[in-house]
Amino acid sequence: MNSPIDSPSEHSVPFRPGTLPAPVTTFIGRTAEIAEIADVMRSARLVTLVGMGGVGKTRLALSVAAEHDDPVWLVNLEHLTDESLLWETVSAALGVSPHPSQGVEAQLSNYLSTRRLLLVLDNCEHILEACATLVSRLLGSAPELKVLATSRTALDVPGEHVVTVAPLAVPLTDGLDADSKYEPDAIRDVESVQLFLDRARSQNSAFVLDHDNAAAIAQLCAQLEGLPLAIELAANRLRALGVKQVLERLGNRFAILSGTMKSIPPRQRTLKALVDWSYELCTPAQQQLWARLSVFSGTFGLDAAESVCAGTDVSSDDLLTLIDQLVAQSILIASHPGSVVRYRMLETIREYGREQLRSTGTQDTYRRRHSFFYLDLARECVHNWCGPHQAASLARLRVEHQNLRAALQWMLTTPGHGDKGLALASALRFHWVVNGMLSEGRRWLASALAASPSWTATRAEGLWVAAWAATLQGDLETAETLREECLAVTGLIGDYVNEAYAVQLHAAAALFAGQLPEAIELYDTAAEMHERQRNPSGVLLILFQNAIALTYTDQSSRARAVSQRALAISDAYGEQWARSYTRWAMGVEEWLHGSVEVAEQHSLAALAIADVFYDRVCTGVVVDTLACIAVTRRHYVRAAVLLGVAKTVWEPLGTTISALGVHSAEHHRRCERGAREELGEDVFEHYFTAGRDYDPSAAIPWILTGLDLAAVHPQTPTFAPNVLDVLTKREKEVADLLARGMSNREMADHLVVSRRTIEGHMENILSKLGCASRGQVIALIAASGR
Repeated sequence: MNSPIDSPSEHSVPFRPGTLPAPVTTFIGRTAEIAEIADVMRSARLVTLVGMGGVGKTRLALSVAAEHDDPVWLVNLEHLTDESLLWETVSAALGVSPHPSQGVEAQLSNYLSTRRLLLVLDNCEHILEACATLVSRLLGSAPELKVLATSRTALDVPGEHVVTVAPLAVPLTDGLDADSKYEPDAIRDVESVQLFLDRARSQNSAFVLDHDNAAAIAQLCAQLEGLPLAIELAANRLRALGVKQVLERLGNRFAILSGTMKSIPPRQRTLKALVDWSYELCTPAQQQLWARLSVFSGTFGLDAAESVCAGTDVSSDDLLTLIDQLVAQSILIASHPGSVVRYRMLETIREYGREQLRSTGTQDTYRRRHSFFYLDLARECVHNWCGPHQAASLARLRVEHQNLRAALQWMLTTPGHGDKGLALASALRFHWVVNGMLSEGRRWLASALAASPSWTATRAEGLWVAAWAATLQGDLETAETLREECLAVTGLIGDYVNEAYAVQLHAAAALFAGQLPEAIELYDTAAEMHERQRNPSGVLLILFQNAIALTYTDQSSRARAVSQRALAISDAYGEQWARSYTRWAMGVEEWLHGSVEVAEQHSLAALAIADVFYDRVCTGVVVDTLACIAVTRRHYVRAAVLLGVAKTVWEPLGTTISALGVHSAEHHRRCERGAREELGEDVFEHYFTAGRDYDPSAAIPWILTGLDLAAVHPQTPTFAPNVLDVLTKREKEVADLLARGMSNREMADHLVVSRRTIEGHMENILSKLGCASRGQVIALIAASGR
């Protein structure tokens, strides 16, 4: 179905062979799609553009046809309600006069049999079967004929090439609100923004994109999901409203997104009318499933749809067929992020479905089924945590994040379900901690604890999970309050499992405060409690922390024994998450005792596992440790970059390395101080900023494979000729490699010489440049290069 981009007034212009109606509005974007479709049409005789109503199929088809070499005939089928008149309608559009001695089908087929042309059939979805029959017969009788069709559903004709028309690209708006001061250039070239600006200027020629409205425009286009019709209707509202006012009213999008242009067909004058049209073209069973699937947020999988939406009236087999039909009709969008297909609805389609579900009085039934499905999913993650599927479970929770939020929201706002909401918030413990959502997790846990005040095992679990998240963010006072209540609840009801976790968190608080003997004693006690409950997950969570505490008290042999025990348990269960922290603890122990190469090996092994899990807490502590190791090895440039990367890792978590204890904080301070003193403030800040500019997902691979500082930052300090004049050619090469962050060994490997030779060159460089350290060499040359 077309949008106002596909203005019907264009179609009312008398059409002549080889011409197309002149567009009345500017066509925005779609350059790649036009090229793709034109390429397909070079070999295909039938191409069908499919997509939901309002996505711009008609205008895209006209733009493609405008560049086609053959004569073009456009047939708009929008108002044709009697499919028996299809052949006559096409004949009339092509100027084929009826002949009493010959049927219209035979006459049209004969007319086209010797002609080379492109036939554009626009809006086929409501007479789909008739269109499929017509196209099949015409292609069979006219070898030089090509057909370009637009439809919500494919024609399903042999030889058909289907091209799905997606909404326009939208700005990324994570963490952005409408009142933010935003850089206009960040969104100016985004297609949905370009469309909005073009249509806004048609309402107000003085309208401009600026710092005051850029964020609101970005939010508006993103919330409208790049749907051209919705964007145009929103732009029309600028006659009476500002951008922020339109955005604020999107909660009732079907009311705000309406128009009055008489040239637009009635079903396109409001967003609701357009979706009504799509809904009416569905069968009752498809309509019913559309409504039920609207309880999902974001994307969902087939297993979730079967659990939530199937029942006595819809079997699992029937449901799969119906989902396939809804995908074919562009109500659902299928995506393939991995080996499992996931589905989603545009928000406009979802909101319409929710209205239909409310009208049946079954909304709470399917919201409950939806919420309970995700409670079971979260519980399954906890139950099977100590095993080989940890990473897969966490990945599943990441992609289900919007559904998890929806489930929590429903449980915590629906009377009688507060305990279930608390159970879900608690079961998502690894999602909050490992998937890097500490702040959000704390908010949900606080709301859930308030909604379920009874002293039960569910509350005890929620209390220690909330205390864990608070501890990791350095909020030890709140953590202590939660932990103490947990101990009171577990003592009253005899809940030894949750009591063990509370004792464990008490040990962590002692560790972070530097009270090491107390921490070790409490860790030993909690480990014994977990062992009695046969809880290997709890034991592993304790062991690596205890190993750190033992390391800080110079109990090296015992720390290594505890770490080895943790590795043995991890091996026995096939788990990896605790293993990553254990390897980190082993790296810290080796570093503090002077075995820097072994320490680096352990740390890199820990980082590789953390990267698989997307565990930013583990990533943060490991990268910080690698920076400390770099300083020990006198790799000060590398240390500065790593400290910058670590800073970027910690910030979204709402915490810092200092929140994880006085010892970690002191190691970090010494590391940074050493790098700053060696490099000098300017050079240190240069490389620190280079590290901060890296996205962690991009930084981790180069940390794991070796740090190439020449690629870290485009403005790596270079060397001025006057500085290098005092050095020999080989010394200049060594100085260049030094500025790139290489160690003596790395420089020796690169230049294929011995380390002793490099050391000799370094002594000469220090002497000739009058420097006392490698860092001063870098600072001097960098300053001269500026």
